[in-house]
Amino acid sequence: MKKNYVVSAVIFAVCISFAFAKNPTNQKSEKKEKTIIEQGLSLASVMKEKASTDFFLSMLDYPGHEMMDLICTIQDCDVSEPKAVYVLAGDFKEIIAQMEIPMDFNINDLRPELIVELERTFYCLIPALWNSEQGMNQSAITALLSSKKVFDSDELTFKQCFYIFEFENAYPVMVYFERGEGRAVLATAFFIMDMDFIPSFQKMMSKNKTGMKLQKIQ
Repeated sequence: MKKNYVVSAVIFAVCISFAFAKNPTNQKSEKKEKTIIEQGLSLASVMKEKASTDFFLSMLDYPGHEMMDLICTIQDCDVSEPKAVYVLAGDFKEIIAQMEIPMDFNINDLRPELIVELERTFYCLIPALWNSEQGMNQSAITALLSSKKVFDSDELTFKQCFYIFEFENAYPVMVYFERGEGRAVLATAFFIMDMDFIPSFQKMMSKNKTGMKLQKIQ
């Protein structure tokens, strides 16, 4: 009798499991992937949180009043909801050709792995150089706050590009996205310590050949 009860219980459990497997409403729903914009905003949030940590402040080695004012501005900013989102993109080889940079070699002669590394370096120089123009303190802060992540996505249509987030009461955030192998995407975020970055950058692009296009998408 006991044996029959155990067998019946096992059969019942198997039937219930099969029913749950067949019925998607009873299954635990898979976590929805974040969009590219959501991934960028999550990195902006991480950078803001980093600015409030004792570890970050200890790396600045006795920051002066100006630097502390900049840090407090970042700590108090709201990067949860952008007022506008832009995409900045362009073909690396075309960009180099348009900018007429003097070089003693043909970039097409380089190994593909090296070209990829040069592309990444070139793109990440844009926020670094812009912040250096704002001042030494601004450059140091943004370099330390810069944050990275890798995630899976099929959304990114460019090989590499920037998403630029403008906010009502925060410095703009540039996030460099690069497609990797499979569905992998590398993202690197930077604060841009210039509230007027977008109009200033648009003005610069209109005056100089860059081979890049800036498009407002939101």
